[in-house]
Amino acid sequence: MRCPHAGRSWASASPSERLVKHALALAVWNAHYNYHRPHTALGGQPPAAALEQAVTNVVASYI
Repeated sequence: MRCPHAGRSWASASPSERLVKHALALAVWNAHYNYHRPHTALGGQPPAAALEQAVTNVVASYI
């Protein structure tokens, strides 16, 4: 019987490689979400435009 996940790149990567890829993807998503995504309640401005300091909504211990 063949493994259903054989040949998939995420299945062949080591856990540490996947963790690094996920951390990088999370950083990209977080920057987009806070600094580039328009928000209608802010007149089309991104959420970070409403604050004077940098924004992060992910606690470092979860990365």
